[in-house]
Amino acid sequence: MEHIHSISTKHLRNIISKRIIAENKKLQKELEKTKSEFLDNSLTLCTIDIKRKPAIAELLDKIQLLKDKYNDLEQDLQSLQKLGNEFIEIHSLLSQLTLDFTQQDLQRLSELLIDKVKVYVHVELFLSSYGEEDKVS
Repeated sequence: MEHIHSISTKHLRNIISKRIIAENKKLQKELEKTKSEFLDNSLTLCTIDIKRKPAIAELLDKIQLLKDKYNDLEQDLQSLQKLGNEFIEIHSLLSQLTLDFTQQDLQRLSELLIDKVKVYVHVELFLSSYGEEDKVS
């Protein structure tokens, strides 16, 4: 948290915005890659010789894993978009206020937002790891 105190609020806003955009792009690329792999494996399954039962079972398992991965990525993307919207909303509300905030007030608001992001990330990681443990069982 000490490092946050040394960052200007404008700079912090830019950093958060850029990180949200970068993470969004990363998730979009991963989503497209997973979708492509899913379609490729589905097409392979449709054209495989019925006599190759072990290969069919393997493809079905891989398709299910890709489907689960795609759903997880979609959920992560939706959560990130929600976080981005909340960030924009907070910024617009603060910019509409005619109150004079001290640097300390703005830093405290930044800390609260960062704490929310940390809690959000920890909860999401916990839930996604719990889901993966459930799949393994």
